[in-house]
Amino acid sequence: MSTQTISAPVPAAAPIAVNSSPGIPFARLFHVELRKQTDTRASLALLAIIAVGMLGFTAIELFMNSDGPKSFEMFQAGALMPLMMFLPVIAILAVTSEWSQRTALVTFVWEPRRGRVIAAKFASALLLAILGALLALGIAALGTALAGALGSDVTWSFAPSVLGGLLVTLVLLVAQGIAFGLLIQNTPGAIVAYFVLPTIMTMLSSLVGWIGKYADWIDLTFATAGVSNGEFNSATISRAAVASLLWIVLPGVLGLIRMWRREVK
Repeated sequence: MSTQTISAPVPAAAPIAVNSSPGIPFARLFHVELRKQTDTRASLALLAIIAVGMLGFTAIELFMNSDGPKSFEMFQAGALMPLMMFLPVIAILAVTSEWSQRTALVTFVWEPRRGRVIAAKFASALLLAILGALLALGIAALGTALAGALGSDVTWSFAPSVLGGLLVTLVLLVAQGIAFGLLIQNTPGAIVAYFVLPTIMTMLSSLVGWIGKYADWIDLTFATAGVSNGEFNSATISRAAVASLLWIVLPGVLGLIRMWRREVK
């Protein structure tokens, strides 16, 4: 006697739903990266140093040669100096902390498109630069008013081109910090490279003749001097652009390539 096995038809597998979500909105990424740059102990310490430095430089300008004339432009340059020195370090920390604090896995799992994360870091650093510049202008105005109240001859007029040049220089320094952070991806190494390499380049420009001959094109400090002073013309802009290609664009592109190829652990 034979038996016959009858198998029921296998139902077709349900189609797998494809997630058509556009991902994390850029505004949310921007907000997260801005918080990273303002609520850690290192960033808070640097922001405090910047604020104290602004007040300190303003006090020095106010009480040094107290009988001499004072100008808003002089206070403005002094108040912006700490911002130019330390804000790029915050930008470096924003990039390198993903690897040194081992948060890259979480960050790039939630947002695999790494370019958008870097764009959010850069945009948030630029916002900090704008807010810091506004604070510096407010402190400069306060210093000018106090100088007038103390009996000094004060001048409130200033050249908008000089202010614009200082802001452009600040943006370039922040971009250089991001580029060095991307390239080195290590906090101490990136900070040391950011401060030491331009200093070595400036020293070589002063000591080595053939390097000094092209210093206005390859040394970012010399190349941006004209722009920082508010001189916007074809010569100063060309020199700043060439030096920016060497010190910002080139390390930034190499850093992006390295970041995209680096395995996240």
